[in-house]
Amino acid sequence: MGTSGIGLEKYLISLPVILGAAALPAGVSQLFYIIFADFYSNGFLTGLPQFFICLVIMIINLLMGFFFAEKYWLAKNGGQDGKRVIRHFLVYLASGILVQIILNVIIENPFKDPPAPPFF
Repeated sequence: MGTSGIGLEKYLISLPVILGAAALPAGVSQLFYIIFADFYSNGFLTGLPQFFICLVIMIINLLMGFFFAEKYWLAKNGGQDGKRVIRHFLVYLASGILVQIILNVIIENPFKDPPAPPFF
């Protein structure tokens, strides 16, 4: 009887990890589309590098999220509260968002006009 509660608790921890790993990069991507709407409405294939960056960050966050969830459960089973692991995961997510923003600005540079191919 006691093990069914552990499975539910693992599910309740894993679900926010998965949603956070996918929702945060997608949210940053949508913010770029909203803030720089003129840049993404003009040009040829603007936003494609941002999509690939977002996809890579999502995959990395998902893998690291499972790693941090496992560390959390090892800490919980070891008698610790696991708050330190949660804090490390939040710092990791914040640094991932910062890396995504920097890569988007470096690769696409939405502050200048988008490049147009020669056939336009």
